[in-house]
Amino acid sequence: MKVLIFFYKSVLNFLVLIIPKQVGKHAYYKLLTPITKPLTPFHKEFLEIGKGDTLIVNNVPIQTYKWGNGAKKILMIHGWASHSFWFKSYIESFDKSEFTLYALDAYGHGMSGGKYLQLELYAGLINAFINKTGKVDILMGHSFGGFACTYYMYKYQDPHVQKVIVMAAPARSSDFFNFAQEKVGLKKSVIDWMKFYFEEQTGHPDTYYVASEFAKALTVPCLIMHDKEDKDTNHKNSITLHENWKGSQLILTEGLGHNLKGPKVYNLILQFIESKTQVGQPLFENR
Repeated sequence: MKVLIFFYKSVLNFLVLIIPKQVGKHAYYKLLTPITKPLTPFHKEFLEIGKGDTLIVNNVPIQTYKWGNGAKKILMIHGWASHSFWFKSYIESFDKSEFTLYALDAYGHGMSGGKYLQLELYAGLINAFINKTGKVDILMGHSFGGFACTYYMYKYQDPHVQKVIVMAAPARSSDFFNFAQEKVGLKKSVIDWMKFYFEEQTGHPDTYYVASEFAKALTVPCLIMHDKEDKDTNHKNSITLHENWKGSQLILTEGLGHNLKGPKVYNLILQFIESKTQVGQPLFENR
């Protein structure tokens, strides 16, 4: 894999001297393309149980799911290169007579169509789902899905969402370009063209998309969770998010990594959902 990455970045770094716009556009869409593993029969067996409507959003089929028929409605948003199966253990921990649990596979993920995903597209997908299905009470997102939930609340100001749960989320879109430059080794000229196409598509520069800045405009109660040993996203992102989100609660775990799964996590989330705590009052101490 390292040899392939070295070869790939070497080719792009050379070609950008000859055809910069084409190289930048190619690299940009490569960045937006998740590398996902095919669904296994085990995945499909579980997802088939909750398989719901297929929405058509921007001419792309989006697979949705539903478990339970309870009065409290939760929409679960998965992370990058993942799919709705990621929430299996969470889904199994909820009382289906009390909760209705929704999920969807993002563009280029799971059973949905499409190839590319970025924050504007993901927030728009959440909005399209809610417009079609009806209001939800709670948004819950993991990793990139958590970032998408934050931006959705900022952009669409959904008055019906009563609580938000953000788990192990990245902090800013610029981090993805920094990764392409620092870890992959693409030249600054390639990155600059990638950012050009990003801004052309989204209407904003990459520096606009900062979760903590969006949080300053939000007051809906939010539970923010992150593991101190997360190797995919830095837990300091969540500390900053908490400091800027009025009414948020922060829990830092240890030993769970990026996945954030386990009975203790499920119980804390359920406690947050069922609490009557008002904005600014602590539910529990930061862990």
